[in-house]
Amino acid sequence: NEVSPSVTHLENLNTLILRSKMDINAWVNATGPNDNPAIKSLDKLMVSEYPTLNTKLDKVSVNWSNNERKQLKSVFGMIDS
Repeated sequence: NEVSPSVTHLENLNTLILRSKMDINAWVNATGPNDNPAIKSLDKLMVSEYPTLNTKLDKVSVNWSNNERKQLKSVFGMIDS
């Protein structure tokens, strides 16, 4: 069933976006040194977690409608810009 992995990956993408917002806010509001845990978390998210999730969504989206794939590409475009 392609719906279940798709939903799971989309939910994970939503969580990843929320985590990135929290990390960015923590980084901006930090008063301490640059070894802030939020910076490390954001770096891991951008370098490892997001690309992995992007690949998983690309794989499951082959079974989606053209409109759904266009929407996913649009979301990726907004994230990557």
